[in-house]
Amino acid sequence: MVSKEKDLGDKDFLTIDFEPLKDFAKDFFIKKLEEFKEDKLLMIDKDLFPFFRIMIGKTEKGLIKDTIILDQDCGIDVDSPVVIFVMKANIQHIRTMIRLINENSEKDKKFIVFFCPRYTVLCKETLDQGSVLKSLTVYELPYELIPIEKDVLTLDDNNGFKNLVLGHNYQTLTLVKHSIQRLEALYGKIPLKYSKGAWSCQILNSISGKEKESKEEGAEESQYSEIDAMVLIDRTVDYYTPLITQMTFEGIIDEFFGIVCGTIEIDNKIIDPETKGPTGKKTLYLTGNEDILFSESRDLHFNMMKEHFPRKFQEMKTLCEKKDSAKTLTEMADYIKKLRNLKIPQLQSLFQTNFNLLLHLDASVVKPSFKHLLTIEPKIMTSDGALKEVLELLELEIAKCEEKQRLMRLFCLLSLTNNGIPKDNYATLTKEFVDAFGMEELVRIMNLERSGILKRKDRDSQWSVIKDAFGLINEDVKIDPPNDIAYTYNGYAPLSVRLVEKLMKTGWGSPELDKLPGPKIVPSDEKAKLRKLLENDKQSDRKKVILVYYVGGVTFAEISCFRYLSALTGNQFIVATTQFINGNKMVDAFKDDQGSLLKPESLAEIYQQPHLNNI
Repeated sequence: MVSKEKDLGDKDFLTIDFEPLKDFAKDFFIKKLEEFKEDKLLMIDKDLFPFFRIMIGKTEKGLIKDTIILDQDCGIDVDSPVVIFVMKANIQHIRTMIRLINENSEKDKKFIVFFCPRYTVLCKETLDQGSVLKSLTVYELPYELIPIEKDVLTLDDNNGFKNLVLGHNYQTLTLVKHSIQRLEALYGKIPLKYSKGAWSCQILNSISGKEKESKEEGAEESQYSEIDAMVLIDRTVDYYTPLITQMTFEGIIDEFFGIVCGTIEIDNKIIDPETKGPTGKKTLYLTGNEDILFSESRDLHFNMMKEHFPRKFQEMKTLCEKKDSAKTLTEMADYIKKLRNLKIPQLQSLFQTNFNLLLHLDASVVKPSFKHLLTIEPKIMTSDGALKEVLELLELEIAKCEEKQRLMRLFCLLSLTNNGIPKDNYATLTKEFVDAFGMEELVRIMNLERSGILKRKDRDSQWSVIKDAFGLINEDVKIDPPNDIAYTYNGYAPLSVRLVEKLMKTGWGSPELDKLPGPKIVPSDEKAKLRKLLENDKQSDRKKVILVYYVGGVTFAEISCFRYLSALTGNQFIVATTQFINGNKMVDAFKDDQGSLLKPESLAEIYQQPHLNNI
C-alpha cells in the first residue's frame, strides 16, 4: 500500500537521465538553421507541434524570427527570405506546403522542409506531382524515443496502431527496433529482454539477429547497463484495457479532451469562466515540468480530487499566514525556504486552472449518459451471466443515437470478453448501430470483424480463466490510499500491468500466458537470471530499472499503475510507447480513413507475412 502523502511519480525514484535522447535531433536541427543567416519563418505541422516543442525546446534568440502553425488555411504573411517547414509525412500538410510554395514562387524565398522522422516514398511522389522539388531543400529530422516525462518516453507515432492493425505499413516496428538500439547504445545492452505478441516478438527476433551478427564479427560488448530488463508488449495482447474508462485524474482528462503529447486544446471559458465576450481555444500544458500541481494529482483517482484540491489550497493558505508568526531570523529563514519550495505565485495560477478544469470534468462525469454507460462496464467485465442484460442495455442506448464512441467501446468489450456475441444478437446490434450512426460505420464494423475484436460467438470464452489467473478484478480495491493497481479502473487491474507484475514475481514460465494472443519470448535460463536480478535488488542501493515498451499505444492510467508499482516496490519502471491511446482513439483507428479495408486474412495470418521479417 502506498501512503496518501507519497507522490506516485516521486522524483526520488528517477535515476536515469533520458535528456540525451533529444540531443541528436535537436543538434542536427539547430545546426541546419545556423547555415542560413537570413531571417527565418518556421511553419510547424499542427499535429507535430506539441512533440516538437518538447524535442527541440527553446532555440536561441534570433535563430527564428517567427513561428506559424501549419494548417489547411494558413498563409505566409511574414516577409522572411527563408521559410522552413517541419512536418510528419502527412499528405494533407504536404499539399498545403505545395500550395504555399506555389503562391510565393515569384518571391525571392528559400524553402526548406524537415520531415519527421522519415522522408517517405509517398512524400517524394506527392512533392513531385506538385512540381516543387526543384524549389525545395528536403531533410529528414530523425528522432526516436523522446522523454515527455522523466519516466515516460514516446515515439509520437500517432498512426502507428492504425497502420499496424489495418496492415497499411509496418514502419512502426522498424522505428521501435531502432529506438531500442539507440537506448542500448546510450545506456548499455539490456541483459533481460521479454516480449509478448507477434509485433514485439518480430522486433526482438530482429534485434537478436543483429546481436548475433555482431558477436560473430568479434565486436566488443559492454556488460554494464543502466536498464536491467525490458518488456515489449503488443497492444493486441490486451485490447481490454483501452476500451475501459480510465478513472485517474489524468485519465479522465484524456477521456474527455484527448491528451496530445502533454497538451490539450480547451475552451478558454472553461479555464477562466469570468471571461467576457467570444473566446477561442487555449492550449494547456499538462506535464510534470510545467504544472507542479498536476504532477502531484494526475495519478490520483478522480473521486479523490475533491479532497486533494481543498487540502492543497489549505496548505497554501496556512503557509501564507505563517509569515506573521515568524519572529526570529531562523524562523523567517525556514518560512522563506518553505515558500520557495512550494512556489506560491506559480501555484496560485495553476490552482485556478486545475480547479476550473476539475469543475468542468466533474459536471461531465455526473451526467446521466456518462454514468449509465460507466455502470455497464463492470457488468461486462465480471461476466457473471449478465450477457442478456447487457445486450438489452446496449440496444436501448443505441436507440438514443448518442455517445457513439463509448457505445462502440462497450460493443467491442462485450465481444472480447465473451469470445463473440450470439449470432442473432450480433446481427441486431450491428444493424441498429449502422441505422443510428450512418453507413460509414459499416467500414468500422468490417475492420473490427477482420481484426477479431468484433465477432459472432463460435466457442466458449476464455475470459473467466484469464481474469481469475491474473487477478484482473479486485472488488475490495481502495482509492485512498490505493492498495492495488486496480484503483485506476474502478476495480479492474490492467492485464498488461499484471503481466509485468507476474514477471517480477515468478517469471513468464507459467501456462496462463499461452491463453493470451500472440507468441512470447523469454530469456534463456530465465529463472536463474530473474532470481539474480531480484537478489541484487535486496543487496544493492541502486534501484532496478525495468523498461516496459508498448507497441501500439499505452493509456495514461496504465502509466499511473507503473508509478504506483515504483513507489510500492522501490524498482523504477519506465514506460516507453509508440503512442498514447484510449478507447476512443482505438475504435476510431478502425474507421480506416485511408480508404482501404483489411484484407480477408485474420491478424494471426497477417502477422506471418514475410515482409515483417525485413524490419
